Amino acid sequence: MAQFVVTANLTREGLSAYLRLDGAKRRWTQDIAEATVVEGEDEAAALLKSAQPDVDATLVVGLYHFEVDVEDGKPEPKTAREKIRAAHKPTIPFGRR
Repeated sequence: MAQFVVTANLTREGLSAYLRLDGAKRRWTQDIAEATVVEGEDEAAALLKSAQPDVDATLVVGLYHFEVDVEDGKPEPKTAREKIRAAHKPTIPFGRR
């Protein structure tokens, strides 16, 4: 069965973040290894719905879920886009030429 993580961008910082549930408490982490992983589209939809109050409060924007593989107990993005976002690094060099 497919496994998913919920992501968004932190409104204030503009950085990628991942939803983590600590019991009944939601928090956003920039480390994908700390993200809550759920199985199946139904659980992913429920996890998205649980994060809606943070969107309404403008803590995060651009909420969505994506598929991951779990390796050594940690989620690993399947797509290049999500690998880039999780790395928090630019894809082009900055500075003088």
